[in-house]
Amino acid sequence: MKFRKILIAFAAALLGGLAPSGHSAFDPVNDDTDIFLANPTIAAERPNVLIILDNTANWNLAFTNEKSALVQVVNGLSDQFNVGLMLFPETGNGNDNIDGGYVRFGIRQMTGTNKTTLASIVGNLSKLGDVGNNSTVGLAMHEAYLYFSGQASRASYGKVKTDYAGNDANNPASALPGQALPSNSSTAVYNPAISNGCQKNFIIYISNGPANENANARSIAEGLLATAMGVAAPPPVIAISPSGQQVNWADEYAKFMANADVNSGITGS
Repeated sequence: MKFRKILIAFAAALLGGLAPSGHSAFDPVNDDTDIFLANPTIAAERPNVLIILDNTANWNLAFTNEKSALVQVVNGLSDQFNVGLMLFPETGNGNDNIDGGYVRFGIRQMTGTNKTTLASIVGNLSKLGDVGNNSTVGLAMHEAYLYFSGQASRASYGKVKTDYAGNDANNPASALPGQALPSNSSTAVYNPAISNGCQKNFIIYISNGPANENANARSIAEGLLATAMGVAAPPPVIAISPSGQQVNWADEYAKFMANADVNSGITGS
């Protein structure tokens, strides 16, 4: 099964709609309108949508509007969608120091209970209590790759609010079936987001500004991407206009996933 379509959307907020990144490496938004045509009773036809929400310090300016808009979007969804939420990791207060992304709400069908829980989690996000440590977009894309392909977690485990089995006290989603991880162990393997090889899979990244990933995180992401691709070094970076963000590996990771057989053990087309 190939990760057949990934939509990477960069937006300052959802109020004006999710704007595409404009990278030629990805499908344009209007080519993906068939995401809305799913039959909810057939798992293979329900698209998987992972929202990566920028919860770093820059969200002070857009925080209230983003939350309100995202809650409205979630409440308006039907059970034709499977949706999950990833945030940048917090540090301290019981969290380890591994940067990247952690799954706050595992990808689940938007049935009544699941939709209500996701909307509540978003609505209750705290500008101070849920702020991420760094905008490590490349590493977050690596974590998304691990999640979709059902591999061992790198950054989700070790986080207090991760959606893992038995974490009901810290995350209401953990009381529902479909947790992202079976435990908080360092060896925990993701319950794969893809349940059928015919599903379409989307990542929506909601940004509050440039992806200013620090040099150390970029270096780690580069190595992880090379390993995932099975090469000594990843290919040259994709040119971006306006310039300035080429050094970030998020878009190269997305292109890799769009062409990778990330879950060959899943049956289907």
